[in-house]
Amino acid sequence: MFILSTVVPSGRSFDEYPRMFALGADDLRLSILGCGDGPASFHAEATPLGRRVTSCDPIYQFTASQIRTRLDDTYTQVLEQTRKNADDFVWTTTRSVDELAAVRMAAMTTFLHDYQAGKASGRYVHADDRCEDLAWSSGEGDTMTTAGFRRMVLALEAATEGAHMGHADFRVQNRIFASLDAEEVFGTIALTPEQQADLLAAHPQTFEPAAGTWGLSGYTRVRLAAADEDAVGEALTLAWRNAVRKGPTKLSTRKPRA
Repeated sequence: MFILSTVVPSGRSFDEYPRMFALGADDLRLSILGCGDGPASFHAEATPLGRRVTSCDPIYQFTASQIRTRLDDTYTQVLEQTRKNADDFVWTTTRSVDELAAVRMAAMTTFLHDYQAGKASGRYVHADDRCEDLAWSSGEGDTMTTAGFRRMVLALEAATEGAHMGHADFRVQNRIFASLDAEEVFGTIALTPEQQADLLAAHPQTFEPAAGTWGLSGYTRVRLAAADEDAVGEALTLAWRNAVRKGPTKLSTRKPRA
């Protein structure tokens, strides 16, 4: 059983989240699920900016008044312990214990002001122990951005970015398994015909066959503006595995024409 009296709540601000989690502008445009957010103000500050955030935490089973009482009970204790151990921290962005205390209290106060309305609208969700137990959905899934596509490809082991014919391509063992068009509006993923058929059936709004014989051989185009991020991740992983299984490309031994 989750017991509030065993918790020492502490909340971070909106400005801290991008630094902590390397969130860029493209990331902040996506739907975000915050696991274990506690009394952070990221959610409360992001919502008025038009960001889509859902936070889950065991602490959200309690009322604002109960959380406020627990904050009051622990705040002084946390502050005293931080002062005693101040030399163990690196004071760069936040320059002192007093400044840290002010940032934390401001964040938690902002959270409390938003909490009741946010909980009523389903933005703050009580999740026991693990957020993975939460049946959360962002509708059809987060839409893909060019930066997100590129980041997802390059996260695959040994994947590198290259270029040919005026547009970016992505390779493993020098074998191309994905690419972007010159305007970076569409992506192309090298699948087998069977893999392509499965993805077209499951995600018709995201994928379509590439033109001509390329499409017949499995090359699949991704409409980034309408793409489901999870589906694109699945397709990229399949394409990467296909390329790895084929092994490195052989260097041509043909002499160039005069």
